[in-house]
Amino acid sequence: MSDFEKSILLNDSNIDNRLYTAARDFNESSMPALLSLKFHCNQFSVEYSERRVIFQERRLSVE
Repeated sequence: MSDFEKSILLNDSNIDNRLYTAARDFNESSMPALLSLKFHCNQFSVEYSERRVIFQERRLSVE
């Protein structure tokens, strides 16, 4: 596993911890908004990872 992948997993873990801590501080009606935020953060992480792979492939094909 690359350092980049480790940082993504660590970031996801930090997001999970913060969301569940925040959820305990709010009432249950806040949970859908927090889960939506987590979903969008994860989507961003996946998109960033895919773009990084494409960039690396292009760089290798040019070299």
